[in-house]
Amino acid sequence: SARFAGVVRELRKRLGDRVERDEVVAVVESNESLQRYEVRAALAGRVLRKHVATGEAVGEGASLFTIADLTTVWPQFHTHPADLRQLRIGDQVVIRRVGSEVAGGAPGRVDWIAPIADEGSLTTAVRVGLANPDGQWRPGEFVGGAVTIVEVTVAEAVRDSGLQRLDGRDVGYLNE
Repeated sequence: SARFAGVVRELRKRLGDRVERDEVVAVVESNESLQRYEVRAALAGRVLRKHVATGEAVGEGASLFTIADLTTVWPQFHTHPADLRQLRIGDQVVIRRVGSEVAGGAPGRVDWIAPIADEGSLTTAVRVGLANPDGQWRPGEFVGGAVTIVEVTVAEAVRDSGLQRLDGRDVGYLNE
């Protein structure tokens, strides 16, 4: 952000550029002193938006760039009340792109559950922390998530008497 009202004399970053913390991203000439001052990045990340052009007048506090650290992203899901009772902070989640035919997914963990439900849908927002060191996940894209609620070793869950032989394989049936 511009500290003082003035004219943008230099823009040193473009959309998508990587930025280090305290790196000079622009130079502004103050209207009052006619001195030039540097605008530095408040954090390391990528330039997501550029709000000004060289030669443009800016007011005090005007935003010049939007910079974000995307090494971690936070997909958000809306959960039905019946499912919400089973969720806990720290639960493992596998994130997949909607419509992707790629097997597997990326591991994440539930890191926040909204304290209130949406009045219209009665669902509750659940956020997942997802490591994104190579930038493959983009905020705003559609993703799905599968939560691991309980893991049980099958040998412990099914007695031998519950197995049958079918087409040369052991199969088990579950009565619910």
